[in-house]
Amino acid sequence: MVNGVKAAPIGLGSKRLEPGLSAVLDTEKKEIDTQRSVSNDDKNFDIHKEALSAEIPRTAPKIPNKPNQNPLRNFIRNIMPLGAYSISSVAHLLTAGILELGNFSESTKKAWTQNATRFTKLINSLVYADLAQEALKKGYAFEFLGRVAEPIMNTFVDLNHYHLFRAFSSALNQLHSINLPRVKEGTSIWHNFIDNLEASKDFFMEVWTSKGGKINEKFGGGPKDKGHTLALASHAQIFIGVLALLNGIQRNLANRILGIARNVVGVMADIGLLFEKDFSAKRTGLFFLFHAVGDTVKRFLPNKLQDVVDNAIMPFYNGALYYFGIMGRRQNDGVYVTHSGPHNVHLEPEKKAEPARRALFKQAPAAATVA
Repeated sequence: MVNGVKAAPIGLGSKRLEPGLSAVLDTEKKEIDTQRSVSNDDKNFDIHKEALSAEIPRTAPKIPNKPNQNPLRNFIRNIMPLGAYSISSVAHLLTAGILELGNFSESTKKAWTQNATRFTKLINSLVYADLAQEALKKGYAFEFLGRVAEPIMNTFVDLNHYHLFRAFSSALNQLHSINLPRVKEGTSIWHNFIDNLEASKDFFMEVWTSKGGKINEKFGGGPKDKGHTLALASHAQIFIGVLALLNGIQRNLANRILGIARNVVGVMADIGLLFEKDFSAKRTGLFFLFHAVGDTVKRFLPNKLQDVVDNAIMPFYNGALYYFGIMGRRQNDGVYVTHSGPHNVHLEPEKKAEPARRALFKQAPAAATVA
């Protein structure tokens, strides 16, 4: 009370406020209400976004291609393979025609075969050396050994023995691909080698004993076939590869028998690749399957005709090697799809965060409802 006059309370309901002051208070109230509304909307949006991310199935993202600082490696990895394997295939087809239809001396025919084979070996050696370097950086022991074995084993062999002596390389690369879900990531190459031995031992026991299930379940794409068909073929290829080394590069009866045996288990491996999940494995298996059929037929033919068939079926072989290289790169890049899903190390943090997303979704189910 001032001078006997009772003061009216200051507030929105006061009738004694100045018109300007009342307008200011009204404006401030509206701004506060607007900020509260925006804040609540942001919280609801965050909850809604998190809850939705918990329910949307995650697929393996494409890893952006990092610019390769080495022009030579970029050429070998991304530019050369398709064109080079195509040129190699044409060269072998021409050689097959010259051997069968051309009226040339034996020395000329031999030179054509040798030069076409040398070019194919050069392409494979470059591609496999690049893949071996990537595998070494990633710490993939079996993949590294398999890629290194390719140029070493085939340095001194002719085209007739080329497929036979690739048994070691193929077996190690195939074991690497089926071991991926069972081997821990991010270790040293030595620890990765030990882990691969352990995983291979487990596969061996599952393949050759009843531990892995019934035969119709663990082979031929059965419900328990998690690479067991491919493991069986890999074991057989290693055994045949040892016998081939002992026999050398002779064209004798043992070479014919080992070649047929190599193709039998090779077909088994090719079928195993067809049951893999990644497209690169399926296409690799398909091309190798076609080549194995031709390579088996040639084993029953005279040596001269064997040379013709060897060159004629090389386009299938080159196609298989092309996709086999893609298969290795996809494994090294972490996007190869295994029987356990996408093999992508970049998804690991997301997998760890998944339980938290689902817990949040359960706390706010209404916020996750999609209109």
